[in-house]
Amino acid sequence: MNPEFRRNLWLELSPTRLALMPALIVLATITILSSARDSGGALGALLSVSIYGFIAITMLWGFFQAGNALSQEFTEGTWDNQRMSALTPWQMTWGKLFGGTIYAWYGGVILLAIAGYCALRLDHSPTDILVRGFGLICAALLLHISALLSILLARRKRPDSNSRVVGLVSLCILLVVVIYSFSGLSKPWDTTLHAPSLLWWNHNWNGLSFTVAALAFLTVWGLIGLWETMRRELMLGNRVWWWPLFLLFWLTWTAGFIQIQEKQVWCSFFTCSCIIVGLSAYLLLFTVRKDQRMWLRLIAAKRSKRLLQHLEPSWFISFIIAVGLGIVAALLSPNTIPYLITLLCCCAFAARDFAWIFWLNFVVGTTRRAEGAALVSLVVAYGLLPLLLKLATSQSLFLPPLPHSIPVTALAAATTGSLAIYGSYNYTSLITLASALIQAALCLGLFYKRWRLLFFSPQAPLFSAN
Repeated sequence: MNPEFRRNLWLELSPTRLALMPALIVLATITILSSARDSGGALGALLSVSIYGFIAITMLWGFFQAGNALSQEFTEGTWDNQRMSALTPWQMTWGKLFGGTIYAWYGGVILLAIAGYCALRLDHSPTDILVRGFGLICAALLLHISALLSILLARRKRPDSNSRVVGLVSLCILLVVVIYSFSGLSKPWDTTLHAPSLLWWNHNWNGLSFTVAALAFLTVWGLIGLWETMRRELMLGNRVWWWPLFLLFWLTWTAGFIQIQEKQVWCSFFTCSCIIVGLSAYLLLFTVRKDQRMWLRLIAAKRSKRLLQHLEPSWFISFIIAVGLGIVAALLSPNTIPYLITLLCCCAFAARDFAWIFWLNFVVGTTRRAEGAALVSLVVAYGLLPLLLKLATSQSLFLPPLPHSIPVTALAAATTGSLAIYGSYNYTSLITLASALIQAALCLGLFYKRWRLLFFSPQAPLFSAN
C-alpha cells in the first residue's frame, strides 16, 4: 500500500470516527422517514438530503480537508522530510488526494449509496443514476485537486504562503455547475430538468451526459497538473508536454460546437481562442516565481547543463500558441492585414507587460508587493491611460486597435493590388503599432539592464539560491 495513503488512513480513521459518521447518517434518515407522510415523499426527501449531504460533506468539507492537511504539514515542518523521502510524485499525489480526504469520502460513499437506492425505488433508470453519481464524484475530485494545487502553486512562489485563491474560485464555479446540472431544489433526479440536447461535432448529446464528460476530462487534466506540480516540488525535471496538449484538447473540444462551416465563423473562433489563451499566459505568469532567486537557480542550472529541469515555461508556451492562433485567425479573415497589425500590437504590448513584471520583481522588495504593483500597472496601462488619452486626443496609444476599426476603402476592397490596400489603412493604427513597439523596447531595455546589473556585474552573487 502507498505509505502516504496508509499514514493518512491512520491519522483520519479511528474506531470512534468510523462509528460516528454512519450513526449520524442513520439518525438523519430515521428523522426524515418519521416526519414524512407517505413512502414516496420520504424517499424523495431522503434522496434530496443525501445529494446535498454529499455536496456538503464530500465536496465542501473535503475541499477544506485537502487544503488543511497540506497546510498543516507546512506549518509543522514535516513537508521537507517528505520531499526527501523515497516516495514518488505519483504516490505523493494520490496519497494526499485520497488520504487527506478519506473521512469525507467515507461519509460521501454512504450518502451516494442511499441516494442510489432511493432513486431506484422511485423508478429512475440505472444509467441515469450512474451518470449522475459519476458526475458528483468527478466534481468532488476536481475540487480536492484544486485545493491541493492552489496551495502548492502558492508555496512555489512564496514558501510562507498557503493561499487558496485558485481553489476557492474553482469551488464557487463547480458548486454552481453541480447544483444546476445534478440537482433541483425539489426534484434532484428528474431527468427532464436541466438536460437539454447539445449538438457537438454534428451529433446530438444529452446535456447532463455532456456535462459529466466535461467534468471527467477536467478531472483527468487536473490530476495531471497536480502530478506535474508535485514533481516540481520534489525537484524533478519539468515536463512541458502536458500544457500544450491540454490547450490542444480543449481547443478541439470547443471547436465541436461550431456548426456553420464558414471562414468568418472559424475566424471568430480562433480570435476568441487567441484572446483566452493569451490571457492564460498572464495568469500563469502570476503563478510562477519571478524573483532574483529564480534567476540565480536558472543561471546555476545552465552552468550545470540542467536548465530544462528548472524551466517553468507554461506562460511562454501559452503566449506562443496564442500568437499561432492569431495568425490562423488573420489568414481566415477577409482582411488579413488589419488582423496582423492588431496581432503585432498585442504581441508588443504583451512583451512590454512581461518585461515590466519581471523588472518589478527585481526592484520591489517582496513578491507580494511586486505582484500588487504589477496588477496596478496593468490597470493603469489598459484602463486609465487609454481613457485619458482618448478624452484628450480621440485616439489611444495604449490599446491595440480592433481589426474592423482599420478601414479599407471600396477601391482597395475591390482590387487585389497590395499598394492600394496598404494605402487605405487608417494611419492611427500604424501610430499605435509604433507606440507599442517603442514601449516594448523601453521595458525590455529596462529589464535587460537591471538583469545584467544583478547577475553579470562584478558585485553580482555567484552562488545558487535554494
